[in-house]
Amino acid sequence: LANLRVAKRDASGNATEVSAARQPTVHDLMTHRAGFTYFFFPKNALRDRYRELAIDRIDADAAPEMLRKLATLPLAFEPGTSFEYSIATDLLGHVVERITGKPLDQALNDLVLGPLKMRDTMFHVSGAALARLARPVANDPDMWVFEWLDVTKAPKRFSGGAGLASTAGDYARLLQMVLNEGELDGVRLLSPATVRWAMSNQIGSTRGVAHPGDGYSWNLFNPVRTAQGGPLFPGSVGDIFWGGITGPRYFMDPEQRLVGLFFMQRPSERGAVHAEFRAGVYGALTGR
Repeated sequence: LANLRVAKRDASGNATEVSAARQPTVHDLMTHRAGFTYFFFPKNALRDRYRELAIDRIDADAAPEMLRKLATLPLAFEPGTSFEYSIATDLLGHVVERITGKPLDQALNDLVLGPLKMRDTMFHVSGAALARLARPVANDPDMWVFEWLDVTKAPKRFSGGAGLASTAGDYARLLQMVLNEGELDGVRLLSPATVRWAMSNQIGSTRGVAHPGDGYSWNLFNPVRTAQGGPLFPGSVGDIFWGGITGPRYFMDPEQRLVGLFFMQRPSERGAVHAEFRAGVYGALTGR
């Protein structure tokens, strides 16, 4: 992905491609300021190309072919100048593969899932685990999500941003490790200083497509609350939340020493249920 270009439009609306002022960095990828996008955001010419080339999908191409196609497309904006939630997380997964020399499933097992005893977290659900796989509600209007996120089929590529199946119990261990500033059950994955830095606001006041909204900014992996006013659900400054496109949601509140998560397979309702869940949990707290 060297020498990426940027899509520009002149006053007449004509599109051209120009050399980027600088190339995206790993930090840009982690903060979704690299200039990439997702096909399922509101239609435009670039997102249409993502859809046509199946850039986002995990069932179309192996990583080398997907990356070759992506390299032919321009960036949506100059790196570092805007925010757009995107396949940047997929690319981080492929960076991990290049650095470790291992496929992402093996790298994650070695670095995270094994040490944290997350035995029910996998890219491909098969065998006896199939009987415990939650199925989507058939009448959900966002069923198109499951067409390309079918974890009962082995993916063509391992994505850092999609297709990893888990259980609420497993995911709670990951969140508890972060809440503990990098350690769980005597196993340390990150230093406290690294976790505190990763949890902090990394993008300032930058806004853009799929920004988490008033009261939140973005750290190295999640929205992070920067102010009490604005969000439609309760929490504390410094809390984080996010989830998966199929429905699961989670939040973590360091001030309250609180982890909350629910897993569901109903993508159209994930935002509403998250807000209700947060309201119920915080409403039940009797502390400060």
